[in-house]
Amino acid sequence: MKKSICFWISVCVIFAGLQLIPVSTVSAADKVTKVAGTEAYSGGKEYGVITGKTSSGKTVWTYKTKKYTPVQLPCYSYAVKGNRVYVLDYGKLVILNKQTGKAKNRSKRYGHLRGMAMTVIDKKGNIYLQSMYDSHIYSFSKKAKLRWSIDLKDSDSRYFYIDEMYERSGRLEIVELDATYLEDNAIAAWYTIDCSDGTVINKIVQPMNN
Repeated sequence: MKKSICFWISVCVIFAGLQLIPVSTVSAADKVTKVAGTEAYSGGKEYGVITGKTSSGKTVWTYKTKKYTPVQLPCYSYAVKGNRVYVLDYGKLVILNKQTGKAKNRSKRYGHLRGMAMTVIDKKGNIYLQSMYDSHIYSFSKKAKLRWSIDLKDSDSRYFYIDEMYERSGRLEIVELDATYLEDNAIAAWYTIDCSDGTVINKIVQPMNN
């Protein structure tokens, strides 16, 4: 009986010890240190190709976006923060693992959320996006679930593009410029937005060409 008890105690001790041994699945030589993107074409369609590469230039993984009809600007973009790659894939936010290239989370597709995007990620992992073909600001959770969206289109429907966007102390600061900036009546707008729900806290508008 004593021998049996001693045997099982020994097994438990050995198993517990094995659990403490860290296992690395990615060697230093295969660690992705750089993420790059480019456009590719097939059958008259354009698509984005994003790759994860090691410091020596070896390609570890490749991600291809949805194909689309070519327009003036690419219909995809990406941003990297920590061990995540945030891809705007023709209306859909896809979050990739930087080391493996595998999709951790995907959002639903939002029709106009495409093109080169301004991307901000806060300390909680929430993502804020605005693309070249949409006047909305979108906020997603770290699991790519839509939190809120707001439309910053001016009342006279003129087209704006975001020149700057950043998060500070739970607020999203945005600078919009009128796309008709060479005209005499062009304006610029500064927004302060509550990151929790998208409420516009403050807005300042002034002429650009005075």
